[in-house]
Amino acid sequence: MSLSECKQNCMLSQKPVYACASFVYDNVNQVCDLFAHAGDAAPARLLKFQSRDYFEPNFGETCDLDSRLPRPTTTTAAPVLARASNTDERKGDGNSPDKLVSATEAEEEPAPQGTSCAAGKVSRFMRTEGFELYQSDHEVVEGATEEECIEQCDANKIGEAPLACRSFDFTQGQCAFSAEAAVPLGNGQLKQNKAAAYYEKLCVEEKLVKGCETVFTRFPQMILVGYAETVTDSPTFETCFERCLNSLEVYGFNCTSGMYYFEEQQLNCILNTENRGTQGDLFSEENTDIVDYFEISCGERTPTPPAKARGVKTLNPSSGRSENLVLAPSTNTEWSLCENGRQHRRIDCERGMNESSCGLQSRLCKTEPVASISMSSEIRKSPMKSRANERMQVIGGSRRKEKKRDGLIDRITKNGFHCPSGKCCQVFGDCDVGLMENKGTKKLEWCRNPC
Repeated sequence: MSLSECKQNCMLSQKPVYACASFVYDNVNQVCDLFAHAGDAAPARLLKFQSRDYFEPNFGETCDLDSRLPRPTTTTAAPVLARASNTDERKGDGNSPDKLVSATEAEEEPAPQGTSCAAGKVSRFMRTEGFELYQSDHEVVEGATEEECIEQCDANKIGEAPLACRSFDFTQGQCAFSAEAAVPLGNGQLKQNKAAAYYEKLCVEEKLVKGCETVFTRFPQMILVGYAETVTDSPTFETCFERCLNSLEVYGFNCTSGMYYFEEQQLNCILNTENRGTQGDLFSEENTDIVDYFEISCGERTPTPPAKARGVKTLNPSSGRSENLVLAPSTNTEWSLCENGRQHRRIDCERGMNESSCGLQSRLCKTEPVASISMSSEIRKSPMKSRANERMQVIGGSRRKEKKRDGLIDRITKNGFHCPSGKCCQVFGDCDVGLMENKGTKKLEWCRNPC
């Protein structure tokens, strides 16, 4: 069942005995589950699930539910049928349609998302060899070439007839156009067919694809190991693809391939200096995360010397991204923004390094009370021993002292500061300098003689 059919079934299931209050749609298996209660109504709970979406019908003033309910009619005029390009209906015999809609609905229904590009962007196509979109053929054209299929989908027209095209399959002179796209960008399912090729429309900035081909290669669930030159945060697949196209200007290297991890929120866009053509032995399957591998070919780009793969991870194609990803020397990142109380960064693994000192690192976010440690009036007025002076240089001294202060702040952030207010407590393991909570400001201050 399609998503639009699932929505309609919920809208029509509003009888006194059972009224649909919410539904969950499984995009992978195309399963629709209707519920007579909201998802957060006890004892029910809403949980995050990657391939499923939760919906609640909204019966506002503009929603005329009565007009959607089937009712007997005395007119002899034939009902208006929804065009296949405007619905998710599959192939039928043409004599007994499964769905009837009013003329107003057919005219006002907007074009499916992803069929047209915004101003400043142009259509390009991602080609997946050996696959076709399963049971999502809305318009079929026989006796066409691959180039003709691309032109018709790009223009959203077959001759003069309008066409809502988000993707198409090409099989031995046949174009099967669809307003749907494959998961995870759409709701359709890819099915293996060695004689077919699946093309999906992608909107990219026009200035980035000058000199590039119209069709780019895409491989679902495949990755290239060992040549990740840059790892960035990307909100969408299109953004990651555009960053690869613009890598020469932004990052200073020529990106020839990339991987996008759909389920990751950070460090999910990986740009490579090599591709499966130059490093075929390192092109492997990824069976843990949802990922797409893509390649670009743009003639106007100036090639850069290939980077040598560096790292200490062992190649293990079936063990997931953490084992397969080997980073080039320029992929160090700064600490990310605080999210759920933690920050993240990536440090390159050099030969001989302890694995705990490199790779993806996490830490607790620093809180304001701990970060505002100040010098107490007692210390400002009193002379201190040389060792105590070294402790006070933690605030603005050498990197070694800064690391010691950061470690102290991290410990206090994690475990708390257990010391009576107004009392100088030991924190460094000696009796020169300690910490105390100022009763007036409620802030932590340095103090003398904690023992």
